[in-house]
Parts: sequence; structure tokens; C-alpha cells
Amino acid sequence: MTILAKQRKQPGETLDYDIAYSGSDLPSGDTIVSASATRVCLTDPTDTALDIMSVTFTAKRSKVWLADGTSGKRYKVTVVATSAAGRVFEDEFTIDVRED
Repeated sequence: MTILAKQRKQPGETLDYDIAYSGSDLPSGDTIVSASATRVCLTDPTDTALDIMSVTFTAKRSKVWLADGTSGKRYKVTVVATSAAGRVFEDEFTIDVRED
């Protein structure tokens, strides 16, 4: 998949980000049964300050809670969700962390 969105947060914020699955991607009757997330800092691969607090899912949605991060850094978050029928979705978004 491509980058779904470009997001922004401050280092002290804890925020949630949703990914919805529908239409031809997830046909009627199929549901999400697992989800996980990873992150990498695009501007400094050694930076691990952006915390994935939790990943949850419902039948048609994944939710990732993120906290912290280093101001001035850009991170890519990859969410992998699997459906009951065996479909595997890999979605990505970026987070720019900036202290305002």
C-alpha cells in the first residue's frame, strides 16, 4: 500500500490514528482478526523515541496509539492487519514530530 496520510504531533502528545477497511478491500462477511504496528524514524534510523502504546482492532478498523517522539524527526508507522479470510493489509502513514 501507499502512504495513507501525513500526520503531525507534538512530543508530549498521546494520540490515536485509525485505519478503516471497507469496500472491495474487505468484502461483506470478512472481518479483521489481528493487527500490529511497527515504526521507523526516517530522518534518523537509530531514533526509537516514538512509542507505539497499543494497537487495537474491530471488525472493520485498526487503531494505533502513539506517544512521545523526538521533535524535528519524521517517523513511518506501518500497520499490518489480517482478516478472517486470510487477507493481509499493510498500510503506512508518516508522523512529523514538532514542538510548537
